[in-house]
Amino acid sequence: QLEAGPSATPHQLMQYVYHTSDPLKFVLEVLKKVKSSELEEAIIMLPLDRILELLIVLKSLLEKNSDVELLGKILILACRINLPQLLASSKAAPVIHALADLLPQKLKHVKDMIGFNLAGLQHLSDRIEQRSEDQMFAEASLNLRAKQQKKRKKDRTVKRVLMTI
Repeated sequence: QLEAGPSATPHQLMQYVYHTSDPLKFVLEVLKKVKSSELEEAIIMLPLDRILELLIVLKSLLEKNSDVELLGKILILACRINLPQLLASSKAAPVIHALADLLPQKLKHVKDMIGFNLAGLQHLSDRIEQRSEDQMFAEASLNLRAKQQKKRKKDRTVKRVLMTI
């Protein structure tokens, strides 16, 4: 499907089960459904030519910024398991070099985004805490005023009683 290009009709399985006509999205959805515990075993079972195809597909997915964490995990696992064979293969060298440049960039972008989101959440937490402290101070001052008003009212009633006597 990937080699046939955009003119090829998508497989019915992709359309009906995974609700996509894009083969890259289909591969990503299938990879998402593989359990982490079974991922290493699945990669070990793949022959070298399929590993190379997988690396090419993962490179295309990385270029689209699709689920970078999962793709990075799969790439690192596939390269770690098959590194001697990949280094011996002349077809794998350009793909591995491209991935070696691309993956750190994409992971840095994700790391920066997570850091930005964390800073935003900390800012919101600080604002909520500040509002909580302000509200607590306002409630304390209202309670103090209420006590003072009760005391004044009591003092006035005592004075009235004394003046009438």
